[in-house]
Amino acid sequence: MVNISHPSMKIIQCFIQYILNCTYFAATMAISTKHILFITPAFPESENNSHAVIYFANFIKAYTQVNPQHKISIISLQLPTERKNYQYYDATVYAMGTYGQAKWKKIKTWFEVNKLAKQIHEKNKVSIVHALWLKECAFISNRVAKNLGVKAICTIMGMELQRKNQFLRFLNLKKMNLVFVSPRHYDLHQEQIPKTNKINIIPWGIDQATLFSDLNKKKKYDILFVGFLNDNKNLKLFVQIIENLKKEKPEIKAVVIGDFFNLEEWKKKVKSMNLENQIEFKGILPNNQVLEIMRETKILLHTSHYESLGYVMLEALSQGTFVVSKAVGIAEASDRWFICEEEKDFTSTISDLLRNYKPQIGTAPHSLQNTVKSYSSLYIKHSE
Repeated sequence: MVNISHPSMKIIQCFIQYILNCTYFAATMAISTKHILFITPAFPESENNSHAVIYFANFIKAYTQVNPQHKISIISLQLPTERKNYQYYDATVYAMGTYGQAKWKKIKTWFEVNKLAKQIHEKNKVSIVHALWLKECAFISNRVAKNLGVKAICTIMGMELQRKNQFLRFLNLKKMNLVFVSPRHYDLHQEQIPKTNKINIIPWGIDQATLFSDLNKKKKYDILFVGFLNDNKNLKLFVQIIENLKKEKPEIKAVVIGDFFNLEEWKKKVKSMNLENQIEFKGILPNNQVLEIMRETKILLHTSHYESLGYVMLEALSQGTFVVSKAVGIAEASDRWFICEEEKDFTSTISDLLRNYKPQIGTAPHSLQNTVKSYSSLYIKHSE
């Protein structure tokens, strides 16, 4: 029988415990210290200028707060338009400034990104590469990840699975770790994705700390539109609904936030319909001003034909605004969110809401905290 009280056995036990502690510490550090390299087409140029990819910017801010031990590097290809390096909270951003770049220069940019990624990796080992949009950034990220010897993740942000996406021919979707941003987004495109267990659904969420709670806030506007003034966002239907509502409520006040190089054309169109006193155009605004207008508005009318998520609708709910939309993206019918498809249904639903309007506090059906938690788990899983 071994005498465990013998001094030599105690030394062995201490040595074994030391090895176990070192192993545990190493395993813990492997999980707790990560370096995520993001590759994205756009990112805000500063903490105070945030109207581009606000859902992603909010995520980065929250992620660095929840995981201060992680290092975040972001290579942004197009925006900001100026080539520079800067800090966004605790993340380091490398802006390539290629907006408007001629197509024949893209290959040079791809080599520059690979070179930059290698330099970033040499300074602080990258654990995983995360691309936004299943297009150019996914194409670059796969090659960067392969060169660095790590795995890559790609969040599909919208309609990238359409055939006109020239980068699809270079992407082996079956081998990729893909993230969709809503269940409906996945359902719409699942037939275009090979059968694989590498699919996740992670919505971009709203920070619970930003929920609006002042029920006495004065409402300046009845109805709000936020988005590009393009065919998909369907401002044409929005304007038609306002014209319909004017017949019942001549003093109705609507506001439009956004542009698509055609703002003046829409102003002329509205004037020709004698709606210039009903519809006010604000152009493109920073996100903090958009949220303030949401707090001053009763209803967000979102007429878009297609959304993968529809973050602006979640923002509106968070600021106490009712939402009326088509069945797109993350839309889900509730006592605060109304789903319509036909013009007459939009008109009658909004008319009822305005007649019976009562102020509401903000709500967040999808929280930013859950988004951070889900991606944190994904990063750990794919970088072990």
